[in-house]
Amino acid sequence: MLNNLSDNQKRTLALAAMALLALACLCGTLAFTVDMVPANNVLSFGSVKVRVCEYTLNEQGEEIPFEADEHGDYPDTEAGGSDISRIVRVENAGAQPEYVRARLRMTSVAPDGTSADASGNVAFHVNAGEGSPWIDGGDGWYYYRGLAGRGGVLDSGAMTESLMDSLRFVGDYHDAARGGSYRLDIDVQAVQAKNQQANDTVLDVLDVVGWPEAN
Repeated sequence: MLNNLSDNQKRTLALAAMALLALACLCGTLAFTVDMVPANNVLSFGSVKVRVCEYTLNEQGEEIPFEADEHGDYPDTEAGGSDISRIVRVENAGAQPEYVRARLRMTSVAPDGTSADASGNVAFHVNAGEGSPWIDGGDGWYYYRGLAGRGGVLDSGAMTESLMDSLRFVGDYHDAARGGSYRLDIDVQAVQAKNQQANDTVLDVLDVVGWPEAN
């Protein structure tokens, strides 16, 4: 375990992890106007690569990709007080195993372009908690721990279980939009799993070194 390492070893390990960090702010992933229009997102950062994959349920209850048509237009969805299907997963698009964490935030964007935090006007239905694949770190981030007893290590090409399945607008969300739109921001960070531990002992995602301060 990392507790057995010297301070100098810990410092070197932390610096190595920081060098392999992928940090991304997916601004504009979803824009809710009281119709919503998202933008595509594919992230690539050197040897650490992360892809946010989004899906939705169609009228038949079948899961389909939430993506643009051949004209680049996304499907409109009315923002209301009922659940809105939006399934979010994270894929390791790199060549090495990694740990990942994600943050969900809602922002209102007025017609003049000014923005304000509107996270209080939406309820995210996330799969976090006891026995769930994601865990709330208590710092604004959801950490992927998985269900395979590996502490959250995500292999190359693998995809997490769903972080979010749906969301619902709450409160005076029409007034909070200020005549503009809503934007869901998804922040994703990944750290390469290699060199995170001194032996073969499974390291839990909450014990990973190298996570930067939340921005």
